[in-house]
Amino acid sequence: MMAILSLSMAGCQKDNLMFDKTDVNSNIPMRYSVSGTVYTTFLSDESELDSFIDRVFAIVNDGYTVTIIGNGQRGIKEKKEITFTTTIESEAKAWAASMTLLGYSVQVNYNKSTGVYTCIATL
Repeated sequence: MMAILSLSMAGCQKDNLMFDKTDVNSNIPMRYSVSGTVYTTFLSDESELDSFIDRVFAIVNDGYTVTIIGNGQRGIKEKKEITFTTTIESEAKAWAASMTLLGYSVQVNYNKSTGVYTCIATL
């Protein structure tokens, strides 16, 4: 599965970073930003969140910064920011998915020279 996703992402160029076509029957919109352009994809369940996170990290591994735009929590007056760094991709993916489910916007980038994933969650 990862090999197929990697191959499908390898052909992406900066101007065409949208993920797979959206399914009109899905009902959970997921917004994300790549290089300042905002896209929306639709998820039908939590298992699709894992696939979405995999696609986000494929783009991140190509050198782009991706922000998953959370739904936030109304009534919060003080901005809250949490930073997580790791060299283990699976840890970064799990953390990003968890914070996204909590309503945070999560920015993810990868430094190829140091091998460090930096994830910043903002509410």
